[in-house]
Amino acid sequence: MPNVTATPAGQSDGSTITTFTDTVSKDPITWTYPETQDKIQIRNSGAEPIKITAGSETFTVEVNETATKEVNFTEFTGQTVNQDSAYTNQIDVVATIIPKTGAADSVPWSGITGKPSTFPPKVGTGATDAKAGNWLPKIAEVSDATTVGKALMGATDAAAARATLGTVAATTATAGIVKQAAAQANSAATDVAGLVANFNTLLTNLRAAGHIAP
Repeated sequence: MPNVTATPAGQSDGSTITTFTDTVSKDPITWTYPETQDKIQIRNSGAEPIKITAGSETFTVEVNETATKEVNFTEFTGQTVNQDSAYTNQIDVVATIIPKTGAADSVPWSGITGKPSTFPPKVGTGATDAKAGNWLPKIAEVSDATTVGKALMGATDAAAARATLGTVAATTATAGIVKQAAAQANSAATDVAGLVANFNTLLTNLRAAGHIAP
């Protein structure tokens, strides 16, 4: 069985074509491919019809005619239809690997040749792009932050942050933020004048901290 693998002819559609010529007589002859083919084209240049069997297909090629079959095969056999013929027919055989269409075959990663060792991502600012190492996201781009959280991150100072939270200085009409009053020791006064002095000190501290109006 001759091996018909040959250097592929360049095709605009990317298909691989192997062409060879051999003779067919009343005795069958078989040609074998090392890999599965998808299409066979037979040209009968002889003086008798010939019978071709390729894969699941068996067909006859008349004299000076060409037959094309799309069928999976790794080998095909040819012989003259008339087994008593004294003629020897010459045929031109064109076997074509047709590029697959539809779903891709399942191929292990290790079986893919010519693949790059790394796959650099597309670096940019788009939603699906990888971000550069020095990329600083804008506050609006923090997807899981609330509106209040984004406003706090963008506050220019403490007063702006308090305004965002709705907190202001306390007044007699509005609750707000006050400071801790200064520490004051327990009174040790022994008369009214001492108690008055201690009480006035407490009031001074409360006013300074914002607990009572000045």
